[in-house]
Amino acid sequence: MKDRLPPWKMPRAKARRSHVKLTPVQKQAAQRRAAEAGRRYPNLVDNMWAAKLSREEGQTPLCSTSSPNRRNPK
Repeated sequence: MKDRLPPWKMPRAKARRSHVKLTPVQKQAAQRRAAEAGRRYPNLVDNMWAAKLSREEGQTPLCSTSSPNRRNPK
């Protein structure tokens, strides 16, 4: 399997369409996910997750409580 670079080290993709800001619902989902992981603010990965879910599913992104990357497991 090919080793993947973290998102912050990947080269910038050529824009296929203009940049679209996150909706208020997407922002809330990213903030919720960051809070579940013990972070005060959402990071790049949380924002990418919220944007991707809404594009793929066409619905409101929901946080999963069983994330494998949680910092503070219960």
